[in-house]
Amino acid sequence: MNDGTTAGPARHRRWLVATVALSVLLIGAGVAAAQLIRSPAQAAAETAPPEPDVLTAPVEHRVLKDTIVLRGTVRAGQTVEVAPQSAGGDGAGAPVVTRVPVKAGQRVRDGQVVLEVSGRPVFVLPGAIPVYRDLRPGAEGRDVAQLQSALRGLGHDTGGDAKDAFGEGTKAALARHYASIGYDPRQSETDATDRLATARAAVRAAERALQDAEGLAGGGGESGDGGGQLTGGGGQSAGGSGQLASGGSQSANSGGQSAYGGGQLADAGGSSVGGGQSADSDGRLADAGDQSTGAGDRAAAAGDRPTGAADQSTGAEDQPTDAGVARQRAAQDLAAARTELAAAQAESGPMLPMDEVVFVRGFPAFVDSVTATVGARVSGSVLRLSAGEPVVQGYLQEHQRQLVDTGQPVRILAELSGAETGAVVASVADVPESGKTADGADTEGADPPPAGSYRLTVKPDKALGAGTTGQGVRLTIESASTEGRALVVPVTAVSAGADSRTSVTVLEADGGRRRVEVRVDTQGDGQVAVVPVGARAALRPGEQVIVGLRGTGGLR
Repeated sequence: MNDGTTAGPARHRRWLVATVALSVLLIGAGVAAAQLIRSPAQAAAETAPPEPDVLTAPVEHRVLKDTIVLRGTVRAGQTVEVAPQSAGGDGAGAPVVTRVPVKAGQRVRDGQVVLEVSGRPVFVLPGAIPVYRDLRPGAEGRDVAQLQSALRGLGHDTGGDAKDAFGEGTKAALARHYASIGYDPRQSETDATDRLATARAAVRAAERALQDAEGLAGGGGESGDGGGQLTGGGGQSAGGSGQLASGGSQSANSGGQSAYGGGQLADAGGSSVGGGQSADSDGRLADAGDQSTGAGDRAAAAGDRPTGAADQSTGAEDQPTDAGVARQRAAQDLAAARTELAAAQAESGPMLPMDEVVFVRGFPAFVDSVTATVGARVSGSVLRLSAGEPVVQGYLQEHQRQLVDTGQPVRILAELSGAETGAVVASVADVPESGKTADGADTEGADPPPAGSYRLTVKPDKALGAGTTGQGVRLTIESASTEGRALVVPVTAVSAGADSRTSVTVLEADGGRRRVEVRVDTQGDGQVAVVPVGARAALRPGEQVIVGLRGTGGLR
């Protein structure tokens, strides 16, 4: 009986465990079935994209600038090759470098000697006209005016010379400059000293001849007494109203003859007997009681007129005498001698040989390179100068050309030092580049310009300094800018409706959205200046405008 009572409870426990296990199994199967079986609505909800995120940007109040960034290269305002050809004077051999007083990178001042060739200097002066001829005394032209201006800039006054005439003042100024640099100037003519000496001697001789002629014509010789007695020998004068027969040196016959009162002096053709004879107050010719007769002439009394074989003298009321003619010719000779002396003086003196000067457009100037060595013969360029303030050159693409004009501000960033300098656009080419290097252009170490690009020249606000030539820089050009501060939003914030009106959408703090109509102004760097349209339109700095929506499909 005890065995039956024990078996009942054990059987009951086994059924209970089996029921619990079956219940757990059925629950697990139901959960698994619930995970695998979904309704169409659940499936659509689970596969739908999430609510998209709204992307916004703040409204800014600032000056908007549109910029263009490109690469540029520092270039000298002018590059000059120094290549002297002269040997330095007559009789010299081939040109040889005798001194090199400068080195690469050195700054050059106005009037400084940069080279010596065969003992002669080569110095630098300011001027835009390249030297193309020797400048000699008497020369005229624009290059002479340029030399005069350069000399005055060095403190050497050119005196009263005309603006473009190489005269005495310019010669003196040039001589002073040569003296200041320690050299003697070359002379314009090798025989200038002999020519001047000859001209001066001719003037002195002509002056003396004129003095002699004037003295004789004015009675400088021996004069007779009041009775008109004419002495023999040298120059004689007639007494009373008598006239000298010839140009101051002719005498009458062996003793000479004179007429007293209205009488006239006979020329050499008149004859006399014995010593000199004179007509008395009665007009009779007498000598020791004898009357003289000429070989073919006779001395008449006061009213008579003696005739000579060749010449006869007239009274004061007649034509000019031989003495007047001699004086006139002497004056003409003196004038001609003085003209020759003036010409010799004008064409002689210091000159400026074309191989002793280099004109540059402006200063500062720098020595770019030196290839000359002392003792070497000059062959081609031996020294290179860069002159004027350095500029920066770059190239604009066609779509950038229309956005850039002269006068626009530029920022220059030196790529090596990191220094930044202000600048302005100096010029923009109107014709695109061909892609080839121009003949004679200074392109050493540089690539040819891109075909179809436009050359841009930028002038720095301050000097970039020595040694910057050839360096690469970055140019940032302000192609557009608002006039003062403006409301600025990203370009993506502006949308256009079917009516072509533009607007921005403001996202309010509570999630609401407000559409504001705007007018678009300056654009630049992905930003745009906007102006609200309408009395009720309001757009304030700091408000958030919608620029896009970010969802599973990305930015839209």
